[in-house]
Amino acid sequence: MSLPDFLVLGAQRAGTTWLDRRLRSHPAIYLPARRKELHYFDAHYALGASWYERFFEDAKAGARIGEITPKYLYDPQVPARIHADLPHARLVAILRSPVDRAHSQYALAVRDDGEKRTFVEYAAAFPDVLERGCYAEQLDRYFARFSREQMLVLLFEEVMARPEEALEHIARFLGVDPDGFAGSGEARVNESYRPQFPRARAAARQVGVFLRRHDLDWIVNAAKELGMPEMFGNAGRVPPLAGAQRLVLVEHFASDVARLERLLDRDLSHWTSPEPARS
Repeated sequence: MSLPDFLVLGAQRAGTTWLDRRLRSHPAIYLPARRKELHYFDAHYALGASWYERFFEDAKAGARIGEITPKYLYDPQVPARIHADLPHARLVAILRSPVDRAHSQYALAVRDDGEKRTFVEYAAAFPDVLERGCYAEQLDRYFARFSREQMLVLLFEEVMARPEEALEHIARFLGVDPDGFAGSGEARVNESYRPQFPRARAAARQVGVFLRRHDLDWIVNAAKELGMPEMFGNAGRVPPLAGAQRLVLVEHFASDVARLERLLDRDLSHWTSPEPARS
C-alpha cells in the first residue's frame, strides 16, 4: 500500500503549480501522474482510502510520495483527517501576501470562469476570497496536531525571488538530493489574463471539471498537451487593485498578519505595503 509521505497544503495562488512541476522533475519524488490536485481530504474523503491509494500505485519503491491540493490549508475539516490517516506526513505551505493572493484568485476567475464583476463585487459574492488569506487561524489548526518539525512554511515572495534556494530548502525538508531537480528555475507559471473568448474558455473548463469528476483525466490532460487553453486567446492582464482598494484590504488583514508574525516569528511588514509585491 502506497500513501503520501508529504503534502503541499497551499495556499491557493501561491506558487503550487510551479512547485508541482519542479517536484515532478526529481527522480526521487513521485506525484500522481493523472492530476495535480486530488482533493481527497476535502472533497472526496467519503470515497475511502482505496480511492486515494490508486493514485500512487505507480510510485517507485523508495520514492518520496506526495500530493498537492491548495485547499487543504483553508478547509477546517482537513487537518484532523490528515492527522488520522497520515500522522507522520511532512507538510509544506506557501503563504502569499493575503491582498495579492485575493486579487490573484479574482484574476483566475476572470481567466477560467469568464468572471465579469469587479473585484469588490466578486469578493462580496465569494467570502472565501478574503477568508483564504487569514493564515494564522489556518496554521493554528495544523500546529495543534502536527509538530513544528513536520511543517515547512515558506513565503511566496521569497520563493519567486530565489526559486532555487527555495527548492534546496524543500529538498532538505523532504530528505532528497537538492541537486536532483531538472529544468529551469523560472518561478512564474499559471499566470492569469483576460481570454479573448471568455465564454468558450469557461465552458471548456466546466467540461474538464466534469471529466475529472468521472476519472477521465486522460482527456483533460491530452487537451492541455495540445494547447487547448491557449486557443481562447489572451486579451491582456487583469488590472491591478486600485490604491484605495488595496489600502482597505491591507487594513482588513492587519490583525491576522500581526498574529501570523508572532506565530512564525517572522517579519511580514512587506505585506502591508500600499504597492503590490514585486516578484
